[in-house]
Amino acid sequence: MAQLGKFLGFLTGLIAIIVGMIILLGNLGILDRDIVELIVDLWPLLLIAIGAYFVWLRFRPQPQPTPRHVSEPIDGAGRAEIDVEFGAGELLVNGLEKDGLLFEGESLFEVEKSTRRSGETVKVKLRRAPGAWLSLTASLHGDRSQLFLSRQLPLMLRFNMGACRAIIDLTENKIERFEVNTGASDVTVRLPREAGFTRAIAKGGAATIRLEVPEGVAARIVSKGGLNSVTIDEKRFPKTVDGFSSTEYDVAPNKVDIEIDTGASGVSVV
Repeated sequence: MAQLGKFLGFLTGLIAIIVGMIILLGNLGILDRDIVELIVDLWPLLLIAIGAYFVWLRFRPQPQPTPRHVSEPIDGAGRAEIDVEFGAGELLVNGLEKDGLLFEGESLFEVEKSTRRSGETVKVKLRRAPGAWLSLTASLHGDRSQLFLSRQLPLMLRFNMGACRAIIDLTENKIERFEVNTGASDVTVRLPREAGFTRAIAKGGAATIRLEVPEGVAARIVSKGGLNSVTIDEKRFPKTVDGFSSTEYDVAPNKVDIEIDTGASGVSVV
């Protein structure tokens, strides 16, 4: 619905420009004043027509929008960096079982992908294509996107998100570095089970962020920032001088370093 609001803002601006041009042409004598006055008198009919159109859109049987698919082959890459920009909507992220693909996903909006390869490293950026919000059918349904990430390669991930709900399940992935930067959203992140060492960074404004550390994985947690409310499972991660840490952190084969840097957010680590 946020995307629909953008469309309405665009439409309102367009109407204002057209009405202003008509009045200006009348003042300059290019249009007959009687015609201008008639148009000005009748312009509320345009608002009625637009309102009726949106009421009809709201209550008619809604056609299901066709998901847009996006993917990228591994093509000999040995590691990958993936940068995802996601605005309003719902995002689900899971591991990918297919061999040969770095990722595949789908969205109700068109997705713009840019890829750069250098040696064994592939860098990919994903974001909603400019102007995609003009799709009324997708806007009325809200953006529900899915992204499946390769379990074969070591990954560095960065998610920049707006007002959304996201579940990012990285349990089976090999994650070297993970960063989430989010606004007024509700985000759950399930960290890797057997990735060796993972660095995780959570940044946000007025967000609710839940970081889940699998059983058997050690963690060290440092929190800094503003008026954030941080809840830590101190049975698993006792308080230390610098933050919180598993007692077996130094010798654990699988561990995660977590840095929390948020504003007025609620963050939990369990």
